[in-house]
Amino acid sequence: MLFRSVSLFSSIIFLTRNFAAGSLLQQEDIAPRGSESSLKEGVARAQGEIAITTADHGKMLVDWIRSKGGFFNPKLEIRKADPSDPNSFYGMFANEEIEEDGVLMQIPRDYFVTSELDDPDWICNTTRNLVREIKLGDSSRVGPYVNYLKDQPRGQLPSSWSEKGRSLLLKVTGGSSDDQIIPPKGPVDRLNWWKSECDGGDDEFEQHVFLMVMQRGWDDILIPVFDMMNHRNGKWLNTKETSVYDEDQPDVVVKARKHIQAGDEIYTSYDECEDCVGRADTYGTPDILRDYGFVEIFPQKWIFEDQEVAFKLDENEEGELELEWISDEADEEDLKFFDEQIKRLQDLWDDELSHSHEKIPENEIRTIQGFAKASIRAMEAMRDFVRGDMARDASEGTCGVS
Repeated sequence: MLFRSVSLFSSIIFLTRNFAAGSLLQQEDIAPRGSESSLKEGVARAQGEIAITTADHGKMLVDWIRSKGGFFNPKLEIRKADPSDPNSFYGMFANEEIEEDGVLMQIPRDYFVTSELDDPDWICNTTRNLVREIKLGDSSRVGPYVNYLKDQPRGQLPSSWSEKGRSLLLKVTGGSSDDQIIPPKGPVDRLNWWKSECDGGDDEFEQHVFLMVMQRGWDDILIPVFDMMNHRNGKWLNTKETSVYDEDQPDVVVKARKHIQAGDEIYTSYDECEDCVGRADTYGTPDILRDYGFVEIFPQKWIFEDQEVAFKLDENEEGELELEWISDEADEEDLKFFDEQIKRLQDLWDDELSHSHEKIPENEIRTIQGFAKASIRAMEAMRDFVRGDMARDASEGTCGVS
């Protein structure tokens, strides 16, 4: 899902389109996109079903793309990060070194799923086209791709969580479903778009497909194999791609942004890509939770639109947090707001977040816990920097927070 253009601190107009952390947020708090697939596969095997893993789908997709004139670098594979761990998440990894500018993949435009309109009604028509293709199954022109999507578990985005899971997330953001105290805006409201903008109904399958298009698409465009790369910014981002929107080019080509070592995961960016115009400084970690379903690990961006406070947070080699301002530095009046929110979330943690909930699925409560911890940590780091409570290094606009 991409926003083609938004401006900082203006009302965000929705146009359409996994991780080691600090002391508060640990790796196990994060739910990468593949982790739910792993859970689903385990349940299927326990029930005696024949499960097709993401890795199996990945191989079939790669073979299919190659058979259609595309390219997938033989030095890459789609697998679990830790093949010996059944709960490990899936990603795309390099088996050998790849030089800077080496071609990683080349996906023919003929096998995209789009709205098929010159003036696209963004994802509404893409959703309906994808529903049609999924129903065709093996007979679809993109059969291996829709078979992979058909196996994706539901409930990946907060908008499709259980009622109690959505309610608890709203307690973290504060306020009602359309009026939050802290970001993201509209954390559980994405299906409202299906009904209001697309004139969609209550069919659960169509709603699931709509959310998949939101999660995986570039506006009205879905790209097989490309969308199997996970997200990470900063020094971890190691890919670059030609424009998805340049229809004069028959393929989208992904290259190595820098030298890639054997064993490295291949990362794309959901907010700092070549086509992410206007999104780099206006779309943050909370928005990624809402639209992609996971809590981003470092580096993160935190954009508090109502307070006009925005900053980046990263972790250096020594494990210290580094903060860089996107907006003007917060003032003491702003800090009163953040003090209140830190206390509110800490009280909520003690009262409701620190334990399991019988009627909230485990993946939902873990994601909510991870987001609450990340929010507290980000606000505390920013507050402590402004007040000078921690040592900082002001060189080149960054500071060290021990």
